[in-house]
Order: sequence, then structure tokens, then C-alpha cells
Amino acid sequence: MIINTIKEKIASFAVSRMLKEHPKPGVSFTNFFSSADRFLIIMPEDEKDFAACFDLLNFLENNRKSITLFTFDFKVSLLPNKFRQNVFPRGVRDITKWNLPSKDIRAKLGSSNFDVVIDLNRVYSLYSSYVSNLVKSDYIIGFKKADSDQFYNIQAANDENSAELSYKNLLNCLCMF
Repeated sequence: MIINTIKEKIASFAVSRMLKEHPKPGVSFTNFFSSADRFLIIMPEDEKDFAACFDLLNFLENNRKSITLFTFDFKVSLLPNKFRQNVFPRGVRDITKWNLPSKDIRAKLGSSNFDVVIDLNRVYSLYSSYVSNLVKSDYIIGFKKADSDQFYNIQAANDENSAELSYKNLLNCLCMF
């Protein structure tokens, strides 16, 4: 237990240093949603949250956005059929002993360009927060949680008791733009 806590602190420190070395440029949020076409959605690790976020995916599809989903390979079968063709799967081997993305995942995502990245994890996950910053994107959206200021430039309110309400808050946030 103590070793895992120490590992997490070291990994968090390393990620913070890497992010400071590559600061994000200032961006204008005026009409960013309406002008954005390519979205990378980091799917939630929690099972209940995974099922609750499909309304958000449908909203993006209805607005004619190109979506790529980043999720565990064993969860692809849980997705609705219409979203299964645009999946960037990750396996258990894609997580290092420091609970960070593997070199292969970092290389693939580092060469990817998306207009917007949305991390749908409502609880703190260093892995997904770091992944959201590996991709070349001006807009990185996530939920308000521990250390979220260093990872996301747009943060939605998070209702810890209701995943549906949290995702609805995120939808409302996107509709403002």
C-alpha cells in the first residue's frame, strides 16, 4: 500500500515536470465546439460511468463530430455498435509499473492530432489525465478533480453522486460554445 502511494507520487511528479516542459499555448474558446471536427474521447474506467456517458457520445455524433474512443480493449464490446469502428484500444500491457502509458501508446498518441480531447473519468486517474495531454490538441476537457488544473483547460462540474448529472453538466458546458 505504501509502495503504491510512493509510486503514484513519483509518477505524478514526473508527469508534472513533463507537462511544464511543454506548456500549452493560449487559446480562444470562442466557438471552439462548433468549429471542432475531430474529438478524442477518453472513456471512463468506472463501469457505471462507462454506461452513463453514451448520451454524450450520441450528442457528438448528432452534431456530426468525428469521434475516436480511447478505452480498454475488453470494453469495446460494451460500446454501441455505431461507435465500435473508431476505437483506439489499450490493453493491460499498455500500463507501466508506474501506472503511466507505455512507450508504444505514448508514441502513437504523440503523433495524433485532434481538435478536442475529452477525459470522461470523473475520479482522478493519472493515466488518463496524462494521456489527454499526450495528444496534439488545443482544447483538453475534463472534470474538476484533484490536480485537474495542470491537465485541462476546460473543466466541467462533477457531481460525485451522479454520473448522469456530471455528464449532463459537461453537455451543457459544450453547448455554451
